[in-house]
Amino acid sequence: MLNKIDLSNIPTEFHNYLGKSVEVILTGHFYSIPIVPSNVPLWDTVESTVTVNGLKTSDIVIVNRPAYQDEMVIVGARVSANNVLAVTYMNMGAGTEIPTPETLLVLAIRQEKE
Repeated sequence: MLNKIDLSNIPTEFHNYLGKSVEVILTGHFYSIPIVPSNVPLWDTVESTVTVNGLKTSDIVIVNRPAYQDEMVIVGARVSANNVLAVTYMNMGAGTEIPTPETLLVLAIRQEKE
């Protein structure tokens, strides 16, 4: 048995897409970015930024650090402004930590066509 869809619960901007296929093209853009993170106090987070030409605020970013650093973890990454990557570090160590300068591998996922 098919249930009726109650359109009152669906935002009006989506009504035209009901029952239709929508073509979306996603592209991946790869970057290798050197970064010198800021000092991070014990059990705190600090966001460090670096310029990455070509990033857009609508991008979804995935960040990979190729080297392990004891007690210092990356807990988030975002594009804070066009051409600016913001990476959030957390210190899980015994005191204020100075993260090691490193080169991050970044994948930016972008919607190119709708």
